[in-house]
Amino acid sequence: MKKKFGVSSSIALLLLGSVGTPIAFAETSPDISSELIQGKGETKEKVPNTINLSSGETSSSENTNEASDVTKIAIDEEKKDKNITTSQVSPAISPTVQAETSSIITGSWGTATYDFDEETGTITAHDGTISGGWSHSAANHPTGIPISSIKHVVFGNNVILARDGGWLFSNYTNLVSISGRPDASRVVNTNAMFYKANNLVSANLGDWDTSNLLQTSNMFDGCTSLVEVNLNGWDFSKVFNMQSMFQYATSLKTINNINNWDTSNVTNMGWMFFECNSLNELNINNWDTSTVTNMQSMFFGNSSLTALDINNWNTSNVTNMGWMFSGMTGINELNLSNWNTSKVTNMSSVFENNTNLRNLDISKWDTSNTIDITDLFNNDSNLASLKIGDKSIFNATALLPTIDSSSGEYTGRWIDYATGITYDSSEDFMANYEGTNPGTYVWERNSLSVDAKDLTLYVGDTWSPKDSFISAKDTLGNSLSFDDITVIGAVDTTKVGSYPITYMNKNLSKQITVTVLENEENLSTKDLTIFEGEDWTVSDHFTDAKAKDGSAVSFYQLILEGQEEVNPSKAGKYSFKVTNGKTSNTVTLTVLKDQASVSVKDSTVMIGDSWTASDNFVSATDRYGNPLALGDLTVKGDVDTNKVGKYKVTYSWEVRNADGVLIDKKLSVDAYVTVADKTTEERTKYTPSKPQADKTRTINSRGLKTSNTPSRSTELPRTGEQSSISDLTVGIGLLSLSVLFGLVGYKKRKHSN
Repeated sequence: MKKKFGVSSSIALLLLGSVGTPIAFAETSPDISSELIQGKGETKEKVPNTINLSSGETSSSENTNEASDVTKIAIDEEKKDKNITTSQVSPAISPTVQAETSSIITGSWGTATYDFDEETGTITAHDGTISGGWSHSAANHPTGIPISSIKHVVFGNNVILARDGGWLFSNYTNLVSISGRPDASRVVNTNAMFYKANNLVSANLGDWDTSNLLQTSNMFDGCTSLVEVNLNGWDFSKVFNMQSMFQYATSLKTINNINNWDTSNVTNMGWMFFECNSLNELNINNWDTSTVTNMQSMFFGNSSLTALDINNWNTSNVTNMGWMFSGMTGINELNLSNWNTSKVTNMSSVFENNTNLRNLDISKWDTSNTIDITDLFNNDSNLASLKIGDKSIFNATALLPTIDSSSGEYTGRWIDYATGITYDSSEDFMANYEGTNPGTYVWERNSLSVDAKDLTLYVGDTWSPKDSFISAKDTLGNSLSFDDITVIGAVDTTKVGSYPITYMNKNLSKQITVTVLENEENLSTKDLTIFEGEDWTVSDHFTDAKAKDGSAVSFYQLILEGQEEVNPSKAGKYSFKVTNGKTSNTVTLTVLKDQASVSVKDSTVMIGDSWTASDNFVSATDRYGNPLALGDLTVKGDVDTNKVGKYKVTYSWEVRNADGVLIDKKLSVDAYVTVADKTTEERTKYTPSKPQADKTRTINSRGLKTSNTPSRSTELPRTGEQSSISDLTVGIGLLSLSVLFGLVGYKKRKHSN
């Protein structure tokens, strides 16, 4: 876009100046001004061409000579900053290439030096002052480098930004990043600084010293890729113009710390967020807007915003609100009840095209000085509640949309239910409301009504038209019964499908849909068999269950009947009922008497006799009463029949279920075998064929105990299977006895002689 310079026009961009010195504005050509500051329906208000910083007043100058003098002062100040003479000023400074094989170009940028890396597109400035100005919107950078080649800007050491920072990076269409912290304390103007830098995604400019900043208009205008802006630490306390600051930043989502900006001196906020249609959150309720006069199109096209809390703003000096909230299609409710609009002359299209706006509170708005109210509510087709006050006077040109009464739900009239006052139509409301009856006016509902509801069923369910009926009223508002309603349509609950049903109350109808889905309800259970006293819970029978829609059903969602009669400690057969929805199963629990037992007996054998484990085994049965052989048992213990003593032999059976699975329990009983000496005295007392009384031992299921050691079958011990050492021991013993008996006989014979 071509830019022109001048000193006599009234539309300007801030140039250079010092505090207390009038500051001149450069003229823009018509195409530039229209692109930057044109808004919905009209041209934005002009910026005064001179500003007296000492007084804070603005004035227009029609005297060319006077303006030229002001411009000359500004140029002289710039020369002082650059430390050059008039003869040294050149429209362009030729860069120097360090070497033919190098991609680094060096040169001067204002009084600063720079390095430009052609490969990365990075320009680094350091040690000097650089300035903005209209020339920076041209195709070539002030250094002579094509701005389309610049992707990264780095502020190195000792970089100072001159008073005019406007257009500094405008039309840098390939600019991706800016880094470093320049000295911005002299900057008074950042107008269009990043204009159409449409590849810039993030602008991290935090902690710049902006204590002398006056204007930020169009600063990020046209930055269509910009998502986040960080201006933390910026001082906006002197800024008076923020017009179009974020205009057409269509990807912008975050402006960090914006609620803490000092806006106490801002007069122009027009078009500030114009078409920022990705901005979904904007927290600016703390702003001081007491000096603002222009808010035209401020939030125009902010279609992603769903809420905006600015009811506490001071709008007492605002004169222009045209198109302020137009096109905010995400907003459902706006509360602007505290706004003072007594000075507003332009309210054209303020809420136009807010198609989802349903509730609007402007109860304290004063339209007594409003000149243009055209299209105020145009195309707000869902605006069903409007709260207005005694000074909120409108007219038919506000174009409050006609209420859609085609469904019969609404009469087409507006009513304040608190007072009963009605207006026959939206046009009647706007033309004849005079402020004498302030209140909340809403769409009047038709007293004749019929309401029914959609239902979702499953194959096999039952349905009748009454199931979907909710309510109905006659024309006087009296309730009607279902029998007063006509129903058209039928539902086949044996087939999957969607069935439209119409409920008619005179000429008013309500159509609902009954949907029949596949029924996936099921219930899977199992019968069980246990032995008396074993652990058991009802949930042991549960396998799986599903609801009609196929979702899982837990056991605890089932209905049980008769389970309280089950006694798992008593043998018998028990049945109870389990229900899931319409599916029921009868479940059986069989409790068996546990007949597992092992019976053994004690015995006495004489030294030298033979013995086997079967001598003490009486009988054994499994849990079902089936006999067990000695080989099914585990026997532990040794009996030495060549040595007098009492020996313990343990008989045990590891308990198994019907399927042969061990249950980690066993029956175990001990038998005692006494080996006695074959003396005459012992022989007279011992009769092998008659075991001693009450020495038989039996263990049954009541004596079940957990085995703490692994089961280990041992070979049944038998006599005659001793080692050679045992044979030798027995032989020596017998020899000793023979010698003893011989000595005894010898002494008896000698004594008798």
